[in-house]
Amino acid sequence: MGSSGHASGAVVLPYLEGRSIREIAGSLGLPTKTVHGRLHLAREHLKTLALA
Repeated sequence: MGSSGHASGAVVLPYLEGRSIREIAGSLGLPTKTVHGRLHLAREHLKTLALA
């Protein structure tokens, strides 16, 4: 994952702070599709780490 800072923010906000994808997109200044994609990539990365 190239920009891990953005990806980690996208993961922390919904799961630890209970924010919606729309709220995350607004606070990060990103399109909702980008946030959705980053969440997907982060979940896949976590899955890979868990299986290692």
